[in-house]
Amino acid sequence: MAPVVDPCHFCPSWARFATMDIVRPEELGPRPSNTSVRRAGSTIRKILRSPGEGTEEERDAQYLQAVEIIAAYRSHYSEPMGRVEQTLREISIEISSGSQITSRLKRLPTIIKKLNRPDNTDLSRLQDIGGCRVVVGHPRALRILEDRIRQKYGTQLDNRGRDYIVAPRPSGYRALHMIVREASSGLKIEIQLRTEIMHEWAQLVESFSSVFADDFKQEGTHPVQEFMALQSKMMAHKENLGPMPTQDELDKMRILGRDVRRILRSKNVT
Repeated sequence: MAPVVDPCHFCPSWARFATMDIVRPEELGPRPSNTSVRRAGSTIRKILRSPGEGTEEERDAQYLQAVEIIAAYRSHYSEPMGRVEQTLREISIEISSGSQITSRLKRLPTIIKKLNRPDNTDLSRLQDIGGCRVVVGHPRALRILEDRIRQKYGTQLDNRGRDYIVAPRPSGYRALHMIVREASSGLKIEIQLRTEIMHEWAQLVESFSSVFADDFKQEGTHPVQEFMALQSKMMAHKENLGPMPTQDELDKMRILGRDVRRILRSKNVT
């Protein structure tokens, strides 16, 4: 089996792709069709999984053309995402003046890595190319905001959202994910709702991922992942969203905490 190549290092002209993350509305052309987007994704998967086929020049040209199609498709999410963000601001201010509201387009290298997953991800069906996040103070405000969003968007909401508060991921991740089909464009925009404590946990996991150059957002057996999964249980209890961790879990958390601190010291991180 041919080795799987890191998409961020495949093409010698990869530096050109960095500018494709910059969205300039005045430069937007027609939105690529779903068919052309799927074909571009297939092209990228084929090149990444069989890097020895064809000449280097042919592969680079095919790869760049496919990435340009995906970048163009991604760019068309910017304005719909902005409209959803504005709606969330209008709704949120009625509930909590201290809400934190942000939006982001999924970065191009991240999309390409996702395309190379074993499940042969179909880019035209991805739910989170454009996403908005609202962070509120406490769970009650989050549920009130959820109700207001449901009232506002009604049938535009997709039933494939996920309530990771009722059913947290094994990693400990907690949030409410909703998917709305933005009316003007027909594109799906993801809405994430978190409390400040949920957001604090997620930011800490991101920091650990950066320090260790690994993705700790998924469940796993690394001491950091096990420690953060238990921390999530403690945080859920603090918000009255779950039971107190058992004594065995508290003991394990202390041991893992020492292990994590030792590993961080070995990396000169305090």
